[in-house]
Amino acid sequence: MFFSMASLTGASSWFTTYLSAFNISVAYGSIWLSLMWSVSVLSLIGFLKIFKKTNEISILLFGGILGIIFLSTAALSTNIIVKLIFLLLHAGCFSCFFSMLTSIATYEAHKSKGSVLGIIITCAFSGSIIFQPLLGYFAQYLGSGSVIYVLIAGYFISLIFLLLLFYFLKKKHKRMRLMLRLRRHESR
Repeated sequence: MFFSMASLTGASSWFTTYLSAFNISVAYGSIWLSLMWSVSVLSLIGFLKIFKKTNEISILLFGGILGIIFLSTAALSTNIIVKLIFLLLHAGCFSCFFSMLTSIATYEAHKSKGSVLGIIITCAFSGSIIFQPLLGYFAQYLGSGSVIYVLIAGYFISLIFLLLLFYFLKKKHKRMRLMLRLRRHESR
């Protein structure tokens, strides 16, 4: 949650600054920022419909991988239209992270939902607070165009933690299924 929300809020707060490195005025950059948030909302609605056919962690992994690919494509492209399109697409991929990570955490810790929810929200806000000066440092000393690489790094670290979460959840649920089978077998 720390790295995904840090990168997501960083992407939105530094969006117009990043675009200014490519001679897009703040006024037009703000319009694109509004479009980015609109894509996020529409994507979240779409993810909720897809959720009925799969689970949270699969959606998070799929979204995380696609989002990093889209953001990397935006970073490497020299065509501003391509950059803008892939920046919008990246926002859609990460729109569900907060809600789904919160859902997974509270489901897995059903006996201490309040504490887990507090920790999750603290991590999300902490990441947002800590990343802002880091992005500012990169923008100041390496140029506004460098901010996107910090965001990619944050999303990539987030993806590593998602893979670990996937591994541990799979291991936990496999163990629980095995225990259920043993109980059924003993009851016979």
